[in-house]
Order: sequence, then structure tokens, then C-alpha cells
Amino acid sequence: MAQWQKLAPMPEPSGGSACGADGTGILVIGGTNWANGTKNWLQTISRFDPKKLQWSIVGNLGVPFAQVAAGEQRSDDALVILGGSSGKAPAQSMVIVHESKSSSQPAAALRRQIVLSAGGIIGDTFIIVGGTDDAANIAGFTNHASAWSLNQKAITTLPDYPGKPFGSAAAAV
Repeated sequence: MAQWQKLAPMPEPSGGSACGADGTGILVIGGTNWANGTKNWLQTISRFDPKKLQWSIVGNLGVPFAQVAAGEQRSDDALVILGGSSGKAPAQSMVIVHESKSSSQPAAALRRQIVLSAGGIIGDTFIIVGGTDDAANIAGFTNHASAWSLNQKAITTLPDYPGKPFGSAAAAV
């Protein structure tokens, strides 16, 4: 029977972060945590090295970022992040983290602000489902679905998810 092994703690607690593999490790990007009654919006890129069983902070986004949809782009060993929030406003950008370095590209073609959605990449298409326009707007959760072409930087509206509106879902592709 398999045994659990306690690993080193992350450099800082992080909820609502983007998480995925970069080819040789696990990246945790942005997110939020609480300290002394204050919600902190994070901009760090942390990486877990499975060979050394250690965490380290390997980069900085330059702006806080959380409550996103994230997908792994296998062809580039990159983690692609769409939507989310800076804590002050929903983001309409796409962030790509490759080898612990990040770049941001405008995603003005997003027809709606997407916070707390689920998503993943199939081929060169990022599928995004559910979410809301603002984390404080729980009445605004949707079951809308969209497909963002990573190559063409264009979005297509898909049929709605056949279930109830939702947010904060985990997704794996």
C-alpha cells in the first residue's frame, strides 16, 4: 500500500492560484492568502522540484493575479492563464509562463470578464466554462462556454454547459 510523504511547505500559502507542470516541475502562479485579517493578492511564481523535493520562488508576474482558468500547453511546456482578477479588477489578458518566465498578452477578444471559471487546453484551443464577471458577484455565475484559439488569438462562443451555472471548478485535460 502506498504511503503518504510529507513534503516541504510552499514558500507562501496560496489559494485561487494557477497550477500546472512546466515539463520538469510544478508551478504555482499568483493566488491569494490571508495575514492579520488582510487578503493578499500574490504575484509570485513558485516551483516545486520533484527530484530535490523543494519549493522555490522562481519569478514574479509583476501584477497580482488569482481566480483564473489555467491550462498546460504541452508543445511549449508552458502554462497558459486566461481571465482572473488582480484583486482590484477582472483581467482581460492571457499570461504565458514558460520555464518560470512570464509574458502577458492582451486578450481583448474575450467577450466577457472571466473569474473563477474552469478551463483547459486541447491542441491549440483553450476551452473556458462557467465563472462570473467578478468574484464578489456570486449571482453572476454562468454556464457559458468559449474556445480561445491560442494561435489565432480569437474566441468562439460554444454551446452552454448543459448543467447549472458554476464557478471555482477544478478542471483537468
